[in-house]
Amino acid sequence: MGYILGILFIIGSLFLWFRTSDGSGLNNTFQIKIASLAIWLLFCLILFIIYFIVYFLINRK
Repeated sequence: MGYILGILFIIGSLFLWFRTSDGSGLNNTFQIKIASLAIWLLFCLILFIIYFIVYFLINRK
């Protein structure tokens, strides 16, 4: 399951980096790309932390 989350993170990051415009139609500059990647990283980091907490609680035996 961790591999799937890692692959989804990489695919999402590549999508955010290589898209030319965002949802509102504005062109992506370098600063906007970095900001969107930072938000994506924060979101995925929260998911990874929750995943590992649940993983360690289940395998605590």
